[in-house]
Amino acid sequence: MIIYINCGITHDVEIGDFCTIATGCNLSGGVILETGVQLGTAASVLPRRRIGAWTTIGGGSVVTKDIAADCTAYGVPCRVIEDRVTEK
Repeated sequence: MIIYINCGITHDVEIGDFCTIATGCNLSGGVILETGVQLGTAASVLPRRRIGAWTTIGGGSVVTKDIAADCTAYGVPCRVIEDRVTEK
């Protein structure tokens, strides 16, 4: 896992293998990042949210609900833009 500077990671956060957390990200309590998640610069994840394996979250996004595996999501609030499983 790679965690860049100025990140806020609070209690009970689980970070899987091969995750990248860019500069300025905030992870609230109870967040789960599965294997290979990438969080863009200044992304925020609200409490008790799960981000599925190999998902990319765009910079500046605010994750307000669980995000499925194998997709790209961004925005405020964060929403799935590309589902890599169904697009194959």
